[in-house]
Amino acid sequence: MKQFFIAFIFYTQNIIFSLFTPFIFIPSAIEFFSIVLLVFIISQTKYYKIILISWLFLYFTHFSFISFFGSTISPTDIYLFFTHIFESYETFIYTVDKYLFPFMLFILISLIILKLELKSLKINIYILTISIITLLTINADKINDSSFLLLEASYKAIYLTDTIMPIQTSLAKKPIHNSDINIVLIIGESMRAKELQTQKYQIFENYFYKTIYSGATSTDVSVPLLINGAIKPTDIDFSNNLFTLAQKNSYQTSFISSQTQKAMQYIEPYLHKKNIDNYKIMGSKDDRYLVDEFKKIYLEDNKTNFIVMQMQGEHSPYIYYTNYQKSTIIQQYNESMEYSNKIIIEMIEHIKTIQKETIFIFTSDHGELLGERGKTGHNKFEEEIYRVPLLIFHTLNNKIDFQAIQSHNDISILIHYLLGYSQTLNFSSKEMRVNGSMISEEDGFRLFQRKK
Repeated sequence: MKQFFIAFIFYTQNIIFSLFTPFIFIPSAIEFFSIVLLVFIISQTKYYKIILISWLFLYFTHFSFISFFGSTISPTDIYLFFTHIFESYETFIYTVDKYLFPFMLFILISLIILKLELKSLKINIYILTISIITLLTINADKINDSSFLLLEASYKAIYLTDTIMPIQTSLAKKPIHNSDINIVLIIGESMRAKELQTQKYQIFENYFYKTIYSGATSTDVSVPLLINGAIKPTDIDFSNNLFTLAQKNSYQTSFISSQTQKAMQYIEPYLHKKNIDNYKIMGSKDDRYLVDEFKKIYLEDNKTNFIVMQMQGEHSPYIYYTNYQKSTIIQQYNESMEYSNKIIIEMIEHIKTIQKETIFIFTSDHGELLGERGKTGHNKFEEEIYRVPLLIFHTLNNKIDFQAIQSHNDISILIHYLLGYSQTLNFSSKEMRVNGSMISEEDGFRLFQRKK
């Protein structure tokens, strides 16, 4: 029977795809029989070919996702795709070769569907529908079919609400003493920790370096937490905002990003812009311009500076460097790393010419998977993502134990101290928390013990 044949090739795709990818597929007779019944129902309609090809497109979509990210899709992934659609589209365009196998499956089976003519059978649709609902209910906890998994994740994604968290504003803090130290904080993008790199870079070898824990697995969460000295999104309080604290102690404040306004829309509400004197979203995606902007800021006068710069860095698809050439993901990532290495060194060399005490702090918002265990990208609780670099160069007279820093939150505590809001530098003794990719905390968190 042709309907049975179509159901067979639909379901067999899962098995074929699992042979060549990290996708783990466990066949189920109940699930297969459900697909058979669905095909029978669809074959009774006038536009069954369009419906079947649309269903086949679900397989193609999910297989494409697995081909790039190395894992099945989650409700959070779907939500982030539609809220960051321009970034998702750009990554897709530059990595289209990753989807060749799913595309070939889609075309081949589509041609089979277009060629087959299904005869309408006299079957009670209501009985079939009730049978399918019963079977799917029985098998609800054991769904393996890619199209069913995508539909399930899409349904759950509808109920995700990654809205802006209510921001507290407690009593304004007062500085304990004046500070005359320039503070420069550079936030990289998707840069992996030193031990997770495939090549050596001067920034890791020539200056103070340590691998620490990021505040979250995505930019949209880690940057707001870092800037506001919070351990979790519900703790974000503008009274701890670094720009607010800096301005209250007579600092000239700057925030400059080479990322686009679209990318900034989920971060901007947490920056407390009214306390940023020099605010620029350049949108160039070329970090070379950050150096130019940095050199424009006069660091020698009576106005002490607190500067935060956000890089485009190693953001996928790893093309934001001079003389980009199509290559492997790892090679392109290494090229972007080499570019970031040069940018950071040039900033440090500029600081060496400044007489005023200055500290340069570099960290990354999160890391990146580059094929480990068949996975790429970020937004996952994987060590390659939540372990990030910390680089410090300074001309301070005061000796500070930077080795005690273990997390993004510790960086906030360090800057809080340097800005003049505490007499001693005391890092939290609590567990370190790595949050997920949603500011609403809907995708959870992980806790890690501090090393003594």
